[in-house]
Amino acid sequence: MAKRDILPLTGLRGVAALWVAAYHLVLPAGLVGGVAARALGRGYLAVDLFFVLSGFVMALTYGDQFTVLRPFRAWSGFVWRRWARIFPLYGVLLIGRLLYTQARYGTFDLPRPWLAVPLAHPWSAIPANLLLVQAWGLAPSVIGPAWSISTEFAAYLLFPLLAIAILHRGWRVCLAAVAFGLGAVVVASALNGSLDCWDGRSLTPLIRCLGGFCLGMATWRLSRWAPASRLAGRRWCGRLVWAALGLALAAGAPDLAIYPLLPALILCLACGGSGWLGGGVAVWLGEISYALYLLHIFLLHPLDQARAAAAVLLLAPACDLVACAAIVTLLLAAADFAHRYVERPLRAHLTDKSFLVLFFKKGLLPSLPSAAHAARTRYTHLAGHGP
Repeated sequence: MAKRDILPLTGLRGVAALWVAAYHLVLPAGLVGGVAARALGRGYLAVDLFFVLSGFVMALTYGDQFTVLRPFRAWSGFVWRRWARIFPLYGVLLIGRLLYTQARYGTFDLPRPWLAVPLAHPWSAIPANLLLVQAWGLAPSVIGPAWSISTEFAAYLLFPLLAIAILHRGWRVCLAAVAFGLGAVVVASALNGSLDCWDGRSLTPLIRCLGGFCLGMATWRLSRWAPASRLAGRRWCGRLVWAALGLALAAGAPDLAIYPLLPALILCLACGGSGWLGGGVAVWLGEISYALYLLHIFLLHPLDQARAAAAVLLLAPACDLVACAAIVTLLLAAADFAHRYVERPLRAHLTDKSFLVLFFKKGLLPSLPSAAHAARTRYTHLAGHGP
């Protein structure tokens, strides 16, 4: 699939990240009501969109590398590249928050203040968070939204096996994977009462992620079937999916009724493209979406403070609007800065071979992509997080 086809998916990721941020920042401020409030109130489904999109882009980018079981070196190279994509900014925020808590309070046994983190069992929670395995039923996330990153990391570890089964076996196996994905989503919803499940101390978030990831991979395989690709590429088909999604959100439809529209939307965008999602602001939002997703949770307390300060000078509706606008502007600026000066430089350093030889024996050195493959993945590096 060509670069021009991937850019709309980048833009979609940016829109989804904003949806999550609005769910946590704008909705509690009471700035919207009615249909808009119902749509924003399903912001947690943007995380499911991330899961499906991640499976799709992983299949697009790396699926051809895992047609059969390959040596450990190939698997480790893939995992290393994904770890180098998701860990740098997460690691900076994680270590920074832990150090701040200890420096400021000297303990993790405290009520939840801003920036500091309370942990009932720090000696087990901290190693789990450092290894990105906390949301495998082990511990809460020190960085709240990172529960989804932890579950996606599990999906990355399984990806080579999933790719062989879903992408390179018969359609019966692929349909079985679809059934598993749908079943996992239904189970996660049933266990939690909705798909808004995020507590990593249970296995429900992991089940939710693996279901969406498998559906995303199956959607990529479907996009390679000519009849499906032609149908999804029709402009009216994409418009129909957008309209159905909008109506379902506006009407307050159940999560499980909305969910099938997520892979359908990705399929239509991948096969047919979208002008407004394929350039400009939408793509920029997609590029900074990972930072936006991780950072937005830290602005909940400043938003409350800004609303209180604005209330001194303005009437109630205006003060909330001004405060939210200021915080969202700050969030976008911080996300752009983190993407430019933390994510990209550290990722480049971690995947540089001169760095890797310091930590791996020659025979175990992860297999890094060729120059051609690196150019291709430049447009797909955004896969690999969730709100």
